[in-house]
Amino acid sequence: MKMLKIKRRIIAISLAAAMVLALGGCSSGASQSSSQPSSAASSKSAPVEITVFAAASLTESFTELGSDILDSDNIKVKFNFAGSQALVQSVEQGTSADVLAFASESYMKEMKTKGYVSDYSIFTKNTLVACKLKTNTKALTKLSDLAKPGVIIIAGDKTVPCGSYFDTVIGKSKLSDSEKKAVDANIKSKEMSVKDVLAKIQSGNGDFGIVYTTDITSAVKDVVEEINLPEFDSAKPLYPIAAVKDSKQAEAAKKFVDLVMSDKGKAVLKKYKFITE
Repeated sequence: MKMLKIKRRIIAISLAAAMVLALGGCSSGASQSSSQPSSAASSKSAPVEITVFAAASLTESFTELGSDILDSDNIKVKFNFAGSQALVQSVEQGTSADVLAFASESYMKEMKTKGYVSDYSIFTKNTLVACKLKTNTKALTKLSDLAKPGVIIIAGDKTVPCGSYFDTVIGKSKLSDSEKKAVDANIKSKEMSVKDVLAKIQSGNGDFGIVYTTDITSAVKDVVEEINLPEFDSAKPLYPIAAVKDSKQAEAAKKFVDLVMSDKGKAVLKKYKFITE
């Protein structure tokens, strides 16, 4: 009888142990199951972020390329669009950037000389043009029209690529010295960004603005007229791009540069009237 009681106790203890093990297994399984969604969520990692300093005239095209690379490579691009000279100053003052893209090769040469970039590539070209409001009745059919009394010109500052290119055009033109001086006198506002030039024309603060053909976008073409003058062909706006040497996201920076240089990148640039041949 005593042995029977002992056997019953052993059986009870065994059953209790088995139940504990079973519950532990269920708990472990539940734990593993609940961790699976977070594991799946973590597989969609947060995007790698890079900062791209780009000339203001690249605003529309680079914004589209930034969206493309987020979708294709999970790289989020933070853009700083401004005049190339302002971007150079920011870099020299220690502002962090991963990629530089300017509207003038001279600024990129400066960045290379000072050791900010190892090398660079020319990825596109642009065309200098004049513009005016379509409601403006003043005619601009030849360069000398810009020298007429009372004409108000809005141009980029000479430190800004668009202003520098215009200054070169006037200097190389066949205008007389007096006409060149008159054109310079008619420049009533010298802006630090080509987008600022366009904005002043749109707001009616000038008769003619000096911009790039890429600035006359679908958003403004109904109110702003683009004017092509043959002398402007002497300007050769070249756009260089480079990854910053000490970028903390070198791989992602290279991917963005590669996208800009690719056929896909060229197609986007061409869409916004850049010259990619």
